[in-house]
Amino acid sequence: MPVNHPLLHRGPVRDTPCLPILAQGEQHGLGRGLALGRVHEACGSARHRLALWLAAQSTGPVIWIAPDWSADRLNPCGMMPFIDPARLILVHPKRAEDVLWSMEEVLRAGAVPLAVADLPGLPGLTAVRRMHLAAETGGKARGRAPWVCC
Repeated sequence: MPVNHPLLHRGPVRDTPCLPILAQGEQHGLGRGLALGRVHEACGSARHRLALWLAAQSTGPVIWIAPDWSADRLNPCGMMPFIDPARLILVHPKRAEDVLWSMEEVLRAGAVPLAVADLPGLPGLTAVRRMHLAAETGGKARGRAPWVCC
């Protein structure tokens, strides 16, 4: 006897706005890009470069949240090929919990097109879910969802 449940049937895929990563990505089956209004995690040595590339794709101010004790600091001369350093608003919380809290508040406000959080470690699933919900709330208030990179 076949099971007839709505979750088992494939429905139409929602067309969500995305920031294309590769110009030829769809031709090669690599996907559409980074969905707007979602939290995207970037790891590795090129994560700051990716965040700066995303900042170059956006307009307006960019909030960059990094721990106060972090040894990795942004160099304005190194940013010049990507964006004008005057577009950055730097936030340096003193505690690890405040990095996530700051990011959540920025996303909920929806005041900037891009918020970057340089996290000291991997966030828990609860924190990631809270950031997703804050990004959706901020995107609705603003008319379009913010781009996020952690």
